[in-house]
Amino acid sequence: MEALRLAKYERILEANPSITLVRGHARFEGPHRVAVEDENGIARSLCTDRVVIATGAGAVIPPIPGLAGTAFWTSAEALVAKTLPVTCS
Repeated sequence: MEALRLAKYERILEANPSITLVRGHARFEGPHRVAVEDENGIARSLCTDRVVIATGAGAVIPPIPGLAGTAFWTSAEALVAKTLPVTCS
């Protein structure tokens, strides 16, 4: 998962100088304003036209009988798949 996170977010950030990474607890204050408090408790208010919320959460696999024995995908598998899944016709 670490490699997926690097490929998905951090490399995109490194390649695009117009994107600023801000870590912390955030809340929307308005249509274009976000308040962010960092790990030291320092708060700042940002005005922006776009926001990506990366919570670090993972997929929860529901306890559906028989699901564990199937080839189901979460978003992580879908992002790294080399071939498309087989579909019924």
